[in-house]
Amino acid sequence: MSRICMKHCIIMLVYIVAIGAQSAFAASAHWQPDYEKAKKQALAESKPIVAMFTASWCGPCKRMKSTTLVDGNVKRLLRSHFVTVMIDTDRNPSLTRQFNITGMPTVVIIDPVTGKSERVIGFQRRGQFLSFLNMNKKEMQLASAVTHTEKPIVKTQPEQKGLLTSFCLVNIVNSGKLLKGNSNYSVEKEGYTVQFASAEDKQTFLKNPEKYWPQYNGNCPVMLTTSRRSVLGEARWSVEYDDKLFFCHSKEHAMKFIEAPAKFASQNIAAKEVGILKR
Repeated sequence: MSRICMKHCIIMLVYIVAIGAQSAFAASAHWQPDYEKAKKQALAESKPIVAMFTASWCGPCKRMKSTTLVDGNVKRLLRSHFVTVMIDTDRNPSLTRQFNITGMPTVVIIDPVTGKSERVIGFQRRGQFLSFLNMNKKEMQLASAVTHTEKPIVKTQPEQKGLLTSFCLVNIVNSGKLLKGNSNYSVEKEGYTVQFASAEDKQTFLKNPEKYWPQYNGNCPVMLTTSRRSVLGEARWSVEYDDKLFFCHSKEHAMKFIEAPAKFASQNIAAKEVGILKR
């Protein structure tokens, strides 16, 4: 075989390998090219966004696409918990500036409601990337699990009775989603008004209210334990532990609860310290 022919064969082989890697990546996950469409989908599905900033000439980007992103565990995690978008920095300079991208690849996990984000820069091996996704999955989904049409209601004074939350407690527990309640389907409990998404949800609650009612009457368990203050939590920062629902006051309080749930889930400790609630 001549040198020229051999050279052409090598070039063709490299080309075939490159095409194969791109095909494998294309089938690995539903990576959208449009950020705005991805954001709308993320809001509708109450999921955070995973945005990968890349370029056609970026070697580490190509390597990550052909290795890490085609891994089975990575694909399953992305499909189940995130909305993915692939952003070409050359074609989207304004979006690249908006997210202050300084190196590639850069992967950004974005809360579609608040706009808060976490990022990692450079090629990520399978284990590194899975750790990054899992670490931010809990935190980001707490913030993203709120509908884009409804701003969360902040309640910091539990002595002011009224609407406990604008979201349906039954849906929070049974499906993990924040669906807005309807004033036509409401009940009174512990001095608070609670609303449900449907008549069926209301009946489900009435059959077993303790299953759906937040512990400590909705007061943040972390605030009760650490600062001995009774501060009403929010549905958007709700956490389930030991088949019980807890409303935390903020994302930071929710994360503290997740890190040490047994510490904050003890009714006796909180009630003794603050002198509230009898259940």
